[in-house]
Amino acid sequence: MFKRLLLGISLVGLLALSTQEPAAHSQDSGDVACDALVTEALQVLGTACTEVGRNEACYGHSRVAATFREDVDGVTFATSGDTTALTNLEALVTEPLDMDAGTWGVALMRLQADLPESDPDSAMTLILFGDTEVTNAVDLNTADFPTCVIENASLSNMNMRSGPGLNRQITSVFPRGEAGQAVGRSDDNDWVRILYNGSLGWIFVRNMQLDCEIETLRVTDEDAPLTGFYDKPMQAFTLQSGGDSACAAAPNGLLIESPEGQRAHVMVNGIEMEFASAGFLSIDGDGALRVSGLAGEIRVRSAGEMVLLPAGLQTRIPLLEEAIEQWGKPEIPTPLEFNPLNAMPLDGLRDYLGQILHLDIDGLLDLPILPRSNNEGTPRPDGIIPTIVPSVDIRPSDGSGGAPNPLPSLVPPIPHQCAVGDSVTVLYTAVNIGIHAESFTLYLTDGVRHVSEGMRINVSAGATVSDTVTLMINQSIPATIGVVTAIAELDGSAGAIPNLVVTAVGSLICTGG
Repeated sequence: MFKRLLLGISLVGLLALSTQEPAAHSQDSGDVACDALVTEALQVLGTACTEVGRNEACYGHSRVAATFREDVDGVTFATSGDTTALTNLEALVTEPLDMDAGTWGVALMRLQADLPESDPDSAMTLILFGDTEVTNAVDLNTADFPTCVIENASLSNMNMRSGPGLNRQITSVFPRGEAGQAVGRSDDNDWVRILYNGSLGWIFVRNMQLDCEIETLRVTDEDAPLTGFYDKPMQAFTLQSGGDSACAAAPNGLLIESPEGQRAHVMVNGIEMEFASAGFLSIDGDGALRVSGLAGEIRVRSAGEMVLLPAGLQTRIPLLEEAIEQWGKPEIPTPLEFNPLNAMPLDGLRDYLGQILHLDIDGLLDLPILPRSNNEGTPRPDGIIPTIVPSVDIRPSDGSGGAPNPLPSLVPPIPHQCAVGDSVTVLYTAVNIGIHAESFTLYLTDGVRHVSEGMRINVSAGATVSDTVTLMINQSIPATIGVVTAIAELDGSAGAIPNLVVTAVGSLICTGG
């Protein structure tokens, strides 16, 4: 179990995305007993914590521990069904699987975050599984963070930029007639920092309509995180989680779901995240924060860079300097390596977790999983050595038809020579941050030339699209070629700063090279 932050603090009560390889359920006694314990934990959670209100925490299945603010006395949080206000909590800890003791910690929190005050039933749902710790990072004694509504009252869409200046990079679009949230200003009052549709950027204030005096907003550094904006109970927190669990059906980590049809923001380990449905968070062995998209989409912003995670994609944010909690930029999204819900007992998920979440449980279990190996030359635990390995991150090319040199497979491929008629499944995500429709074309390439017909895809202004498509090889592949991979080429953007950001993932291992 990971080193606790709570050592030396008296605890009240008792008691991934993990990188472990999910194994198929076998019928040995260990797996059967683990499934039964996980089902019991989900049943307790679904029964005891269904009626938990906004800004409250609930003790689910043992073992759970909590630390409370110094000014809080007489709070009972020691058994399943006990609840407490989030304003009472400094930290919440769930313990890892212990088959001998019959325990696996599970707890629930419901956060208001930045959801409307007028809808008290609207809340984010957070479920802690196994070896996981959440520690409050909101200072409830600080002054309110001043914000107000801003509306684009001009006759056209306006660019949102990375900083206060026309020479700064375009990061998104603020459509005419739309409203966002003003969260800061430049010192000359010419620019306003806004949050719109999950995007953070700067807008020239001319032709904007504010429902407050601009001087009431704080003067803000262009790259400063919105630390003061995350001021609701537990809207900002630090996360720790353990690594491999003793049983794949009992993962370690944090499941987060936003209300159906709504977007909400939290800050995790100083990293800004917007949830429009659900994802799973965990800490890897090297300290990196792993974020996995399970449904809808998640926007992750760290070190001035944002990535979009639709369902089935994951990213990692590396921990650069632990002593000062410095985090790097999010890695390019890749397909999931592990779906934490996939190994849990299906009946328990449907019958009990379904009472807590709005998610389509069966849909969660259908997400594609990236084939992985343990080490070179060793097949996965299920005995399968994959031939399709969609693990190469492809950035948009310069239009020449060339491709980055992909990494070879980590395992020996099943003998197969790539040939005409073979196909590759390609997962792509495209974000148009401009004010005009843009397009790109997907191809397969052997590193020198296109070896498939192009598939042209249009993306409307300000839109994000993500899908899985199949491309077929239509050119003979030399025996020396080791891999055929996907590439995205931007259309009509030569000589200009592209407003279209594309990630395409997909490759086919050949026997050559």
